[in-house]
Amino acid sequence: MLPGAASATQPQNFWVWFQENRGFLESYATNTQAVTRALGGRLQNVDRGLTYELGQAADGVYEFIVSANGIRDVFPEVIRLVRAAPKIEGWRIVAFRPRRPDALTSRLDYAGMSMSGEDIWYRLEDGGGAFNLSVHIRGLDPANEKTAVGAAFLMLDLALGEYDVATKLRSIDFAPLPPDPAALGLKPLNDLPREVDARFPASEN
Repeated sequence: MLPGAASATQPQNFWVWFQENRGFLESYATNTQAVTRALGGRLQNVDRGLTYELGQAADGVYEFIVSANGIRDVFPEVIRLVRAAPKIEGWRIVAFRPRRPDALTSRLDYAGMSMSGEDIWYRLEDGGGAFNLSVHIRGLDPANEKTAVGAAFLMLDLALGEYDVATKLRSIDFAPLPPDPAALGLKPLNDLPREVDARFPASEN
């Protein structure tokens, strides 16, 4: 078996462990380090490319979001694991980071950089069945490029959802934000979901 490949039994084994340790997982707010270490290790046993988000939604339900971190080769493992999930009272199991456009107004702290949707403008061009996206980031320069691009990818996931970013965008280029982006035909990130959905329906994933 290739490194990172999942056996047929690994998703089932993961969910058995998850259910047996439900109370422990629900203590993540006060036991963050131990929960993160244990849950991350179990998830890596399914596939090394998998990652996750864990939290409690406004309705009080715990959410376990299984992510491929935008890597399309890992998408089948996300789908396979989530489809194998049993119904767990008080929990919602989600495949891929979902759209959270309301979060674009908040500031995201990423590796020491703070960014919000207001710091990103874009240009979207039809690429023949998918889109070519130019992303313009306020304050982008060679010294912070890696961090700024990483933060921008997370903002794109908030705008479109992880699945749509990976499947509906053919290419993504990054550049600094000019002083007057609107004058150059750029649009604020908040407009991106509507523009994409006008041509492609929002994904169910």
